[in-house]
Amino acid sequence: MDALWTDDAAAATVEDGEKDSLSIRKSMKRKAADVAHVHEDHSMWKYFRGLVPRVFQERFDLTDAVFSGASAGCFPALVLAMNKNVSDFFHGANLTLIRDADKKTFMGWRDWIPLTKQHTLMMLEPDTYQKLDKKFYCSITRVPSLENELVTSWTDNEDMVDCMLTSGHVPLYHPEYLRSFRGHKYIDGSVSNNDPMPLGNLAPAHVFHFWKWRQILPHWILVSTNANWANQQFEWGRADAVAHLHEIETVLHYKDDEHDE
Repeated sequence: MDALWTDDAAAATVEDGEKDSLSIRKSMKRKAADVAHVHEDHSMWKYFRGLVPRVFQERFDLTDAVFSGASAGCFPALVLAMNKNVSDFFHGANLTLIRDADKKTFMGWRDWIPLTKQHTLMMLEPDTYQKLDKKFYCSITRVPSLENELVTSWTDNEDMVDCMLTSGHVPLYHPEYLRSFRGHKYIDGSVSNNDPMPLGNLAPAHVFHFWKWRQILPHWILVSTNANWANQQFEWGRADAVAHLHEIETVLHYKDDEHDE
């Protein structure tokens, strides 16, 4: 998950073709914000929903933030960009998805992508895709060129969710090696850009990778329909972020801090 911070003036200078992954940018008058990036993991997003998004929302001022995501990092980025309560979303929509997947053959592996699309669309308002234009970016990798694209404008909610699933396309969970999107073929967005930053040098930024504060075992990144395991990851994420608040404090202001004029 990437988080990248910027002020409105900087954001206004970004042309339609500029791009990013799960990122949050903060006002250039303030200290730089951090970018957290979930790379290619469809299970560890529970950890990141507890990590950066939840602690950011609880303690820090996210005014004028822009969010970007690569791979599964698009999903916590989406929740933050919509200004949805991360904890409510995790215990609601996310655990509902896990329970529904658990009822499917092979614990939902075959159905994980269509179920994810279905449940994501259900939580969106009709005009969400319009509200998130220049607010939320998805990183995708075109093949065969392996060129990176950062997408922030969509035709409707389904187009936006399809872009998110394209960003996280791993053949292990899909019958096709490549994913079709807008007439072209793509693979996971983190392949071409693991640290996407849509505003470049216009605003300060930093990247967090999911292994930053905890040793991540290989099997943790696999899809799991175990709700207890999902809750454990979520709580680990929050605990790790709280334990390292001193790092986050260097780049973000607490909600009760006075803002620079």
